[in-house]
Amino acid sequence: DDSFTTGRGRIDVIDAATGERVDQVDVRTPRGLAPRVETSQGTFEAYVSNLYAGTVTPVNLVSGLTRTPIPVGTNPEGIVRVGSRVYVANSGFGAGTSLSVIDATRDAVTATIEDVCAGPRTLLTDAEQEVWVICTGSTDFATGTVTNGAVVVLNGATGAEVARYDADGLLGSATFGQDGVYVDDEVYVLAGDTVLRFDATINALATRIPVSG
Repeated sequence: DDSFTTGRGRIDVIDAATGERVDQVDVRTPRGLAPRVETSQGTFEAYVSNLYAGTVTPVNLVSGLTRTPIPVGTNPEGIVRVGSRVYVANSGFGAGTSLSVIDATRDAVTATIEDVCAGPRTLLTDAEQEVWVICTGSTDFATGTVTNGAVVVLNGATGAEVARYDADGLLGSATFGQDGVYVDDEVYVLAGDTVLRFDATINALATRIPVSG
């Protein structure tokens, strides 16, 4: 509810069969959610990025209980989990350039990957457990200077860069929409009046798809 001014937000838990809300979990200002559900190990949890609080909240998805929020960078948005590593995009509304890496076994930031790109916002994982970082780029409204966006692929186990595509303009949606999606070994990214289709098996741009409207 009105998390921008109050600093309070929530996760609603919905019964998928009935569509009814069955629980609410108080967090700070939720933006992204990285779940991990492993029935064989009894693991049912998620990490939630809190956009205006600069933290990530661990949540037990069975009990609805939260653990102590973990401080990360400014305005965390996209968040994904690869094994015991949780990657968080510190976008700062386009001003940020870094990712925070949380060790899920300790609930603590153990690394910061600096200068990834301008405005990392959306994070995706592929079948090879690589992390796709969709960077919107940024605009300096005082000078009109535009820093182009980029799509960066990281090794999920180490955080090392394995591929990069530098765009010729800004990427993503105009507001807090969805910048990209991964499906069937392909990644689709919004780029103005074009959708960029990447082949995630070779980590390279495959097609530019023009869209109207």
